Amino acid sequence: MIQLNAMPLDYEPRRKILSKLRDTLAGDYRNPEMSESESAFLCGLLKQSRPKKILEVGVAKGGTTSIILQTLEDLGESYEMHSVDLNEQCYSFKAKRTGYMATIAKENNLLYTPPSLLYAARMNFIWASICRKSLMKSEATSTL
Repeated sequence: MIQLNAMPLDYEPRRKILSKLRDTLAGDYRNPEMSESESAFLCGLLKQSRPKKILEVGVAKGGTTSIILQTLEDLGESYEMHSVDLNEQCYSFKAKRTGYMATIAKENNLLYTPPSLLYAARMNFIWASICRKSLMKSEATSTL
């Protein structure tokens, strides 16, 4: 069991991947959605729990994805990560594809990305609509 009040913060993975991306990206393009302290909490949680499977819902620029991948690379253990988003284009930079920061990191060999990392645009939308129909059906039968 993880004790959140004793969660160690880890700022290093964010600093490491953003410094690698600095030469490739310019300006706001390299700023992740999460704050530095939020990223440090997430990295500390990942290092303490050492997950084998991760599902990231909502990718946006892919900054947090890059930070997660850097953290997992630093751990040196095998893992499986799937990242899904409703949009093909990044909501804050329409000229960029969702997850572009992680894609650039992967394409430039800035970190090892296992083949299981997925950017499945629209996959989440299909999954959400199936679940919604299933949930509505189960709610209708439970009230009878």
